[in-house]
Parts: sequence; structure tokens; C-alpha cells
Amino acid sequence: MVLMFVILPSSITQSLQQQQSPSSSSSSKLPIRVVVPKTPKDFQQISSLLVNVFDKPGGETWVEKIGWWFVEQFVTERDIRDQYWNTAKQMKGNKYTVLLAKVNSEVVGMAELGISQHLGVQQQKEKVDLNNEEKTAITTTNTYPDNNNNSNNNNDDVLVGATIGVLAVLPMYQKKGVGNLLLQKCEELAVCEAWNQDVLYAEVEPTNHVALNFFRRKGYIQEGRMVPVTVRRKRVYEERPHLLLYKNLTKSTS
Repeated sequence: MVLMFVILPSSITQSLQQQQSPSSSSSSKLPIRVVVPKTPKDFQQISSLLVNVFDKPGGETWVEKIGWWFVEQFVTERDIRDQYWNTAKQMKGNKYTVLLAKVNSEVVGMAELGISQHLGVQQQKEKVDLNNEEKTAITTTNTYPDNNNNSNNNNDDVLVGATIGVLAVLPMYQKKGVGNLLLQKCEELAVCEAWNQDVLYAEVEPTNHVALNFFRRKGYIQEGRMVPVTVRRKRVYEERPHLLLYKNLTKSTS
């Protein structure tokens, strides 16, 4: 899922604002707040966090590493920041948002939540075989229906619902309750009246055992299919297979 930020409709924003009072992790007692991005500084901190978590200095020589620190890292963060800013305008009104975990004024974690369509393996194959030129457009999970439909779908081979595409926490704040709180807020938002979802999905790379174990401890079950997801590494976007996990939600989740 490509990272995006969207300005929420007022009904969704109100639901989230009710959940934005400071919360503390029972294990670390950090004064963690979960909010939506509002300021240019928020956008910049999102890009810095994602680069810090997912990108390591490239190259084997000092020259290459210095090139990353002084050139590529700056350009990568700028591109991510600009992408979020532009998408905020384009996606206004859809069920899609980014949640930020803040300690004081520092963004220490983030979660990406939106409505995605997950095609079954057989359906993907049949559609791709019809026209190989449409392969990228057909197999991507990054679809955002304008009608904001619920997770219900008449085609059993297509799953449509609220999906966590990214959940990232700065290394120094991991295992301190930040990820737990972000996931909790995603679940609360998914079942609120504005979103009205009864299932929450999560896309996780098969090699990311830490993330897989985290979601499984929280009650998420592997759905059984692999879904193609567009991911970013440095300034390159590529499609990678991800495991699809899910959890059935109830109103009591909120």
C-alpha cells in the first residue's frame, strides 16, 4: 500500500478527536498522544520516521554512505513529505488516514489506515492473463472506492475493508506501548459510526516476523492469501507479496 495522508471528513475527524486525549503505556508510562497530521512539521516528521525505520544508508564505501546522508536521505524525505501533502488534497473525504503517536511534540510512531481491495489469487491470475499490460493496475491493492463502501462484497474472492498498510515505530520507542496504542486506535476508528467496519485487515511482509508476531498476539489471523502491495525503499517503489491478516471487530472494541 502506497503511503498517503488524507484530510478526514468532519464526521470522522470528530470521532477521532474524542480519542485524542493523552494516553499512557502501562509498561513505560510515556505520555503518548495519537493525533492526525495537521502542520508542515508533522508531515516532515512522518517522512523522517519512515526513512529512519525502513531505509538504511546504502552502499559499501564511505563515499556512498556520505552520499546517502547528505543527498539521498534529504531527497527521499522531501519526496515522501510532498507525496503526503499532495495526497491530502486529492483524497479528501475518503476513508483513509494516517495516525501519529506523539511523545510531547515528537512523532515516534505512525499507522496508515484505509479502505483497500484484496483480490483472490485465482482472480488476480485470470485478470492478468486477459491482458498482461494491465497487470500492475489489476494486482495492486491500492484502491480507494469513492463511494466509501463497507467491507461487505458480493464476490467471495474479493475482500474489501479497512486495512492497516503501515505501522511503524522509531527503534528507541519500540516495546514501550506505542505500537499497541496505534493499533488500538486503528481498531476504534474502524468500528466508529463514520467508518462502520466489522473487520480490520493488516498487510505484512512474510519475512517481517516481528510484525507478524505482534499482530498475532493481538488476535489477528492469517487469511490465507498473498496480496501484492506497493512498497517504497529509498526512492524506489516496487510490488512485493504480503500476507493478509484479519481480525473481526465488534463495537465493544471502541
